Amino acid sequence: MKRLIVLVCVAAVLGASPGIDTAPGQNYHDPAYLCGGYQALNPSTAVAGGVWVVRGDGSATSVALPHYNHYGFCMDADNKHIVVATRGNINTSINMGAQYGIYRFDPNTLTYQTLHGPDTMHCYSLYNLHVNQDGDYLFNTQVRRWTGSTNVFDYQVMKLAYNGTLSTLLTTSQLGRNAYLYGAIGTNIDNGKNLVCDLISGTGYRYPVLELAPDGTVNTWSTGGTYGWYGYYQAPQNHLTGDIEGPYASNVYQIKPGTTARTTLFTLRAGSAISNYHYNYQFDLQTAPVQRWVGTPYSTTGGNKQWIGYVDRSTGALTSIHVTGTGARYAYYYDFDFYRGNHIQTLKIASNKWMLLLSCPRSPGYAYVVGASFSGIRPGISVAGGRRININVDNLLVATVLNRLPGVWNSGPGVLNASGEARGMLDLSFLKVPPGGFGIPLWIAMVVLDHKAPGGIKYIPDTYVIRI
Repeated sequence: MKRLIVLVCVAAVLGASPGIDTAPGQNYHDPAYLCGGYQALNPSTAVAGGVWVVRGDGSATSVALPHYNHYGFCMDADNKHIVVATRGNINTSINMGAQYGIYRFDPNTLTYQTLHGPDTMHCYSLYNLHVNQDGDYLFNTQVRRWTGSTNVFDYQVMKLAYNGTLSTLLTTSQLGRNAYLYGAIGTNIDNGKNLVCDLISGTGYRYPVLELAPDGTVNTWSTGGTYGWYGYYQAPQNHLTGDIEGPYASNVYQIKPGTTARTTLFTLRAGSAISNYHYNYQFDLQTAPVQRWVGTPYSTTGGNKQWIGYVDRSTGALTSIHVTGTGARYAYYYDFDFYRGNHIQTLKIASNKWMLLLSCPRSPGYAYVVGASFSGIRPGISVAGGRRININVDNLLVATVLNRLPGVWNSGPGVLNASGEARGMLDLSFLKVPPGGFGIPLWIAMVVLDHKAPGGIKYIPDTYVIRI
């Protein structure tokens, strides 16, 4: 049945037999990575300020120049612009003034648009940034306020809606305890809720991971046990298991949902020596035959240089590429993302109505298939070359792949345009949806087709999940 669905997808779009496989399928993201985070207002002779695209050949290009340090940045919903959470400086005498806030940069011109700010109260000390299923920006921040004559700080998770409205999603008062909500923010692939790393380390809570639903409901994904996930930088989730796993410092750690502590999977080595300072890592495409992490370690045994690190999930083997495009300086390691790697994104355009944004820049003019399922991502569908489509077959997947839900689901034109983009639609506005939604996860998967590639499939982006 699974193979039949894949073959139907290929045949429906190509209208021809697969032919002979003569072109390789692409297993991983394009080797272009966002890294950096050091201030660009007063650049250092040792550090390259701003956000850089670092490529697999070691070259690097500046794509955003925020004035001050920026610990959170990522691709925007359109997979073209770069959104940056920028800290500032309360010393107004400094040239160009405070820049506390959220900004959208054009990587081609380095110009920016202010989404929110300057705001020294709500954006005093910004950390991580995440684009949610509605195209809104979630970020955590150290909110500054005055209580009498005292300057009081509180860590919060806030949302900047796509229309510019700012709201608070999570505070310490909601948890009934002090919280240090400045860890990584992501989306739980298993249910579409947001995962937030809490860096509190008191008795009973050792770096827990919280789960935040769109309606504001919060629960604990992991208590952290005796020592949980120190998610100051990232919290990569393994789509094949649902666990959080990845390099940190000199080891690769794993934590499972529940009450157990983290475990060590591997120790990272450069030759025979332990390799330190590994902080920002994400899983590369999890549809690939072999899982790996990609990130930006700060140094090697040979000295402090920004470089790209690859860690094999099955063996823990570390390989690296040094950066040459920043001259004598090194790019910083505050955050990491795949440049133009936001292949599937939903953007809320009305109540219970989302535009489906599809973007595969290296596949302009290629046919694609996209479908949705209510049945999760494991075990998924095995395809040629050891790759996987991480979605389970059900009646909804068949109906959406074949575009048999007019008015509810629209897969778009079926061919990516000259920029490698396409748009579809998910419209549930005709339903009587309760406040906060139905709370049902919906998984969306896509394949880019090429009859010359193995199994007729050129590229398989990671599966996307939303809650409806």
